[in-house]
Amino acid sequence: MASPILKQARDMARATRRILRLSPMCAVIREVRRRGVAVEQCDALECFAFTGAMHTLDYARVVRNLEVWEINPAHESLLRKNLPGAEVRITDTYDELARCTRRFDMIVVDNSPAHGPHVEHFDLFPGVFRLMQDSCVMVLDVIPSMNASVRRQYPEMFRDQVLRTRAEFYGVADPRELSEDVLVAPYAACARRQGYELRWHFVRKRNPILTYLVLGVVRGRV
Repeated sequence: MASPILKQARDMARATRRILRLSPMCAVIREVRRRGVAVEQCDALECFAFTGAMHTLDYARVVRNLEVWEINPAHESLLRKNLPGAEVRITDTYDELARCTRRFDMIVVDNSPAHGPHVEHFDLFPGVFRLMQDSCVMVLDVIPSMNASVRRQYPEMFRDQVLRTRAEFYGVADPRELSEDVLVAPYAACARRQGYELRWHFVRKRNPILTYLVLGVVRGRV
């Protein structure tokens, strides 16, 4: 766990990047706009929202409406403070996925790499397609390289069960180093099975561990 001083320094750096629009999520929003998406007309959903201060603030004021899901009730007050215009649901994302009847134009999934029985965000598929409008942007945290930073911060990612789950999801023998094409393939295949097509995608490095994988999907063939 980071020391209070280190955490404060990171929070200040994140706030400075946000003010200057230099954060990775700000770069994602610019690129999504460049690809023809009217972000200001999007109804957005953030899964695993935590306090909303990690990256949600980078786009919360840009989208038309924002709904956030977070399982820990201890974070509710900060969520409401940080995201005053958002609809906050204190709920298990996996349970909410099964009962939600709303559809969204943008879905952001900021999952922990491994949490309890879940590995990354794999258990959200294919159900997450139920929440999508006919055209939707999905922003996912992915781990292309299980490098020293991953081993240091998330040693549980190297458990045999986790490695097998990653290998099965991405269709590879060794899931520790994944190219962009390999990363995209299972999401594109899942989209097709759900009646969607992947129109475009791109990646943006978020930090030494995580990369944003951004997918633009549309219902039916293009």
